[in-house]
Amino acid sequence: MAEPDATGIRLTRVDAHITWASGMRFDWYGDNFAFVPTLWERDDRKGTGWKERATIPGPNGYNERWNDVDASSSRSAVLVGDYHEPSGGVVNQSWNGWAWKNSVAPVPKDTIGAGFLAVDARTATDAWATGWAQVPTSDPNDSKNVGLLSHWNGTRWTAAKLPAIGGDRDGWHLVTVTALAADDVWAAGSVYGDAGTRPLLLHFDGRSWREVRVPDLGDVQAQFDALAPGPGGVVWAGGTTKAADGTLSGFALRYANGTWTRKPLPAGTAPVAAVTVNGDAPVFVVVVGEERTDAVQGNATGTRWTSLGLADAAAPPLNGHDVLASGKTIDVLGHRPPSGGTGRIGYPVVLTKTVTP
Repeated sequence: MAEPDATGIRLTRVDAHITWASGMRFDWYGDNFAFVPTLWERDDRKGTGWKERATIPGPNGYNERWNDVDASSSRSAVLVGDYHEPSGGVVNQSWNGWAWKNSVAPVPKDTIGAGFLAVDARTATDAWATGWAQVPTSDPNDSKNVGLLSHWNGTRWTAAKLPAIGGDRDGWHLVTVTALAADDVWAAGSVYGDAGTRPLLLHFDGRSWREVRVPDLGDVQAQFDALAPGPGGVVWAGGTTKAADGTLSGFALRYANGTWTRKPLPAGTAPVAAVTVNGDAPVFVVVVGEERTDAVQGNATGTRWTSLGLADAAAPPLNGHDVLASGKTIDVLGHRPPSGGTGRIGYPVVLTKTVTP
């Protein structure tokens, strides 16, 4: 997908033929490096290859990442990135069909570092982004993370008013968001502190955000890592649980008819990294081990699961980051470690599987 020393992070389908992937390249100088925010494009009419797609320069000195990209149409998309102190917020870009434009989202006072990790662009004037900000605490030698959640109206970013989350010493962040309608938006992440890590789920009804109770996951600790919408108002969520003995496992939740329910994954399923819905079938990318990834596809209700055999097809090992379904194909974006002649970081790869619509 790219020259060595680059990483792809997220995928979006722009139209019937074009797919974009966000991420960054590593610009080395001696033993140090700077991030170069990067967008790649694949046009199915021109084969399976990827090429870099130009965006516009960020603010002076901006050397961060494009953490996610989402397109609501070929003439509307949003790229989200990281905090740039001189700009006073998180640097993003929006696409209007012919040009990119920089925008900056607000962050809490005295922010040390921050970034958006996910964006869902429902229309050109309705997008939500989630992430984190590192902020000072009352202890001058300490800091903690708090979640970021902002709305893009096509012109500017506005920070959402959120309920009180966690205790004074608890950190928390939001890693994923999906908007079904202007008055039906879900965001998820985790809260962490002295008591461990617990999953965090928020919902917006068009007026306010509130925290929603998560079904019992039966393990000592858990966190959300992915959300994806399905037909008829269904939402699928996935993440990681940690048992008392330290064992990590993946979990799946399904939202339908106003209720979240847990859908048991096959025994031994690894932590979930990403989820998409193909028709009405959820597809979860799971991290089997260090830089080893597989994918499982369920039926519409999550009562039957099938491995897509990704682990066998992904040699050398692939560390999966995202998955995207478009009816006829399933794309898994990941990263392969460096090997002979492939630089210090490795390189991004997309595995594509043709499926029955």
